[in-house]
Amino acid sequence: MAAHLAVHWDHNWIKGTPFERIPSLILSDFGVHWFDILCAFMGDQKPTRVFASRARSASQKVVPPLLSQVLIEYESAQATLVFDADVRQGKSDDTYVAGPRGTLRSTGPSLEKQKVTLYTPRGQASPVLKGSWFRDGFHGTMAELLLAVEERREPSNNARDNLNSLALCFAACASARRGEPMKPGTVRRLPG
Repeated sequence: MAAHLAVHWDHNWIKGTPFERIPSLILSDFGVHWFDILCAFMGDQKPTRVFASRARSASQKVVPPLLSQVLIEYESAQATLVFDADVRQGKSDDTYVAGPRGTLRSTGPSLEKQKVTLYTPRGQASPVLKGSWFRDGFHGTMAELLLAVEERREPSNNARDNLNSLALCFAACASARRGEPMKPGTVRRLPG
């Protein structure tokens, strides 16, 4: 029924790279991964409306806006994504997912260092995490594709489902550019 993801980090490393020429950099290049995980969290629920905004931070050192936020509405759920990409001190990465049977919360100072806690009516639990998001995330994705080929089945991270992530991303980029809500699936290409 609810998913709220917020990332606060320093993305000024792109200064002088081709990334500086991407108008909706934070939503389209970085944020597309969060749209993807949001689709996984929400399952079969279809988003009805997306509203996004972007702004330049007064202290950022690069061309594209480093501040973006997205509100996604569903018939019986809600989600928010917050991207503050000009944070130099006190970086954090927080994920909160609530459903009828429990709540999952992941918090940490970065993508690489997290504490995950599951809350249910029976209590709470926090697993000991191993690995890292960047390397092991790519490994898991590629391993699923290879295993699906070997087992002659469709992978769980199939291209058809990725179209839902792209529909959210494209709608958010268009919304941020136009300043008005968008219906996912109505924007057929990345604006700008």
